[in-house]
Amino acid sequence: MSDDVQEECSSLNHLKVNPNLLETYMKHLDKTVKKDHATKRMVFLTALSAYSQNPQNLFLKGPSSTGKTYNVTQALTYFPQSFIWMLGGLSPTALVHDYGILIDNETGKEIDPIEDKPQKEDYKDNKGKFDKKAFQAAQKRWRDRLRKAYYLVNLQGKILVFLEAPNPETYMRLRPVLSHDAPQISYKFTDKPGGGALRTMHVVLKGWPACIFCTTETKYIEDLATRGFTITPDLSQEKIKAAIQLIGERKAYPWKYDPKHDQTFKKLQEYMDVLTGRLCIINSVVIPYSHELSKIYPSTIYRDMRDYNHFTALIELNCLLNIFQRPYIVINKNTYWMANTHDYLTALELLKSFEETTRAGIPGHIVTFYHKIIVPFQKPVNYEDLVEKHNETMSEKLSKKRIYKYVELLRDIGWVDTIQDPEDKRRRLVYPLKKAESRLYHSLRKSTPFFHQKNFENWLKMLENYSSPENIFIYNNLVDKEKHALNSSSDLTKYFIEKLFREEYFLEPLEPKQDPKTENNAEIIGGEEKLQNSTLSQLQSDLKEKFSWGTQQDFEKIAKQLDPNLSQSEAESLFEKLVDQGHIAMDPQGWWRWTQ
Repeated sequence: MSDDVQEECSSLNHLKVNPNLLETYMKHLDKTVKKDHATKRMVFLTALSAYSQNPQNLFLKGPSSTGKTYNVTQALTYFPQSFIWMLGGLSPTALVHDYGILIDNETGKEIDPIEDKPQKEDYKDNKGKFDKKAFQAAQKRWRDRLRKAYYLVNLQGKILVFLEAPNPETYMRLRPVLSHDAPQISYKFTDKPGGGALRTMHVVLKGWPACIFCTTETKYIEDLATRGFTITPDLSQEKIKAAIQLIGERKAYPWKYDPKHDQTFKKLQEYMDVLTGRLCIINSVVIPYSHELSKIYPSTIYRDMRDYNHFTALIELNCLLNIFQRPYIVINKNTYWMANTHDYLTALELLKSFEETTRAGIPGHIVTFYHKIIVPFQKPVNYEDLVEKHNETMSEKLSKKRIYKYVELLRDIGWVDTIQDPEDKRRRLVYPLKKAESRLYHSLRKSTPFFHQKNFENWLKMLENYSSPENIFIYNNLVDKEKHALNSSSDLTKYFIEKLFREEYFLEPLEPKQDPKTENNAEIIGGEEKLQNSTLSQLQSDLKEKFSWGTQQDFEKIAKQLDPNLSQSEAESLFEKLVDQGHIAMDPQGWWRWTQ
């Protein structure tokens, strides 16, 4: 680690030691992006992944005018702008000419097609006259140099934002990179370098970028969606109202939103500059509890393997955002930031918001359509009834043609199928196929905590298989660079391990047992506030009357309507507690219902 860390900390220390750094960024972003809590976080972390060893792909799906592009452009304002490529329908040649540099195959140095091209005036004989023979020889060498040269497009550390679907040919060139099939690929195309004759040019795409797709309507983009996260912006009426009010306020008080006068914004940008610069040097992350996590992670379908890799990537990204607070380990002179339990919990909460859209690969509004419109019929239903049910239930009115498209998407992923109407063979009936399945978020949450001090000690012990103890050092963090060697005295090592585990990896049970003596005063811990049991009993009674079945979001919305003082985190905590206690369970159709 360099010696300039302390100097950097002096101006940004309040951010470097902030235990809720992601939320600090999101709170500031709330000024210009209303609601869309999950979408903002995922765009932000995906952009940060460009500086990690495992850059991510994010696909924003949903109807037009829902704020997909706006979410992206606002969340990216904190990042170095020179590394962000805003791309439209880019052709393969435009990609090379706009972002590629011509490289000499022998020297590895850049070639300037204009400046380096031989010029007549540079070739004269001893008498000062034009030396045609020398010029022709130089031209031959130049053509040979160009023939062997290649264009290099360096994608490492870049954030690619596809504002619209790329040219199909461009997409096919980029696909192996976006899929992380190989760190470097090459292809050829015809070009006129330096304005000369047509030549076959060699192109090398190097590195893996972080990619954000603001449109996924094109089929060939859909095929890539399994290799990343899929999320849909908030479609609620509350968001629409808040967004319109924001537009009104910005028109009335434009100076209030001028970034030139926003000191907090400047500090957040400055922190990101320092952070990304440091990550360009060291960005390796180790997750000490990943082995134990893999044992409790569901393993029922093929894509669970890929999804687990994406989930651990979120853990790594939250760790990288907070590297100034995380311990780091040096083994055989290689440095790794150590992800802690807070990084896992942050990733777990994000998982809850995009689990279904990512695993199904469809927009959130179509998931809602399945749960709220199709499933309640509990029998094959015709399209006319689906249209009527939707337009009675939802604020946006849809045509039969649009409903048909929704059903086709659900058929493609195996959630529904159609059969011939026995009463009218000209019509098709729709019926649900999806079976009840263990929700990933709740499955992981119920298994937490899963990493204990003995597991941590075993992990440290295993390090000795790869290095001698005298070559293994653990540092508190970049701010407090206290160094600990694993080959210290047994008492010192034991004390250090206990202290490190307690500070970074110890996790109290999410629902601690209550003392019978204080049962009447027990509280449900949720977010920043506490909900008293007396209030809970009344609220639970009211909820049984108002909420008979629905999604978790339906439950939380009704709970907040019944108790206006209830925060979002308290509503979530209440729902999760009732699930854990068995009062609410998911039925075979995927709805949450009371069990007693």
